Amino acid sequence: MNTVADKRRFHRFMVPVLVEVPELSDLPLVPEDVSAGGLCLLLWNRPPEDTGILCTIQVLGEVFEDCEASVAWLRENPTQPPSWTAGLNFRNLDSGAQRLSAALERARSLLG
Repeated sequence: MNTVADKRRFHRFMVPVLVEVPELSDLPLVPEDVSAGGLCLLLWNRPPEDTGILCTIQVLGEVFEDCEASVAWLRENPTQPPSWTAGLNFRNLDSGAQRLSAALERARSLLG
């Protein structure tokens, strides 16, 4: 049986990354996991599901600006106040995906 991990195009990393998503948060966010194809975030505001969301990603001082993402999946959490866990897919990284993947690999190797 194939798992979701088997179907992923990019490896997921659990490394220190900051994500700025002005549309969703005034403060930088730390994703639960990240890959060159997308990331998973805990959010206090429900993200729009039908539009592109601009974000900036920082990994080890390397900055990936103007990354456009879209909501791949969304789960409302049973918290008060309400929160959501969202999977975002990057739409426009193309050539930057290799650079982001390399930065994530470097971060993982530094953490041991």
